[in-house]
Amino acid sequence: MNYEKNKKYFDSNDKHFYVGVVILGIGAVLFALWFMRLSFLPMQAMFALVFAVVGAAVAFVPRSFRTSESELDGIIEAKTKNYAEETAENAGIEHMISRKIRPCTLGGYVFEGENVLVRRGKDDRRYRSSIYMATALIFTNDGIYAAQKTFSLTEEAESETDAEFFYEDLEKAYVSEEEIPVADGAKAKVNFVVLVSGGKEVLRAPAKPSYALTSLCDDINHEIAEIKRKK
Repeated sequence: MNYEKNKKYFDSNDKHFYVGVVILGIGAVLFALWFMRLSFLPMQAMFALVFAVVGAAVAFVPRSFRTSESELDGIIEAKTKNYAEETAENAGIEHMISRKIRPCTLGGYVFEGENVLVRRGKDDRRYRSSIYMATALIFTNDGIYAAQKTFSLTEEAESETDAEFFYEDLEKAYVSEEEIPVADGAKAKVNFVVLVSGGKEVLRAPAKPSYALTSLCDDINHEIAEIKRKK
């Protein structure tokens, strides 16, 4: 992972892109007028070419020195691929996995905390941050084994925690849709899968918005109800 290029993504903006597009547009207009024999400048075609080259350079060259949004997404996909399967193997609970709910990996950006860098994508308008959290949920007949891996995209920093929650101790699971302030009054919409025990949140897992999240919580709540019904 190229941390320096990733950091440049979060530290930069796209003002140069719009300036470059304007310059490129001027070059296109000059060329179109020259082509229609409406020249009003000496060597107008040459001027048009210069504007086009300079505009393209201003718009696109700076972007080549930083990681793109699609590259960031690819980094995260590589870092979290097979996380649930690896978690089950490392914990030695592969043989305990329930057939009712399959292991899954949730993931989302972390927008709160010190030194967190945030930027909104130019193309997809999604907010991204320099910190990402992946949560592996492994379901057994008795409960949930959860591991959370938090890593930085701009420096070599990674941490991991794990915990086990028994259905008989849990009260409910639900999806929390929240808006978190990021910068200049803007807010990022974030979904969390939340587990509650004893009236307190015992797990908050950021996750990409999906109808599957509600279905997952429904399955967990069903298991909680079943276990308590049998007691």
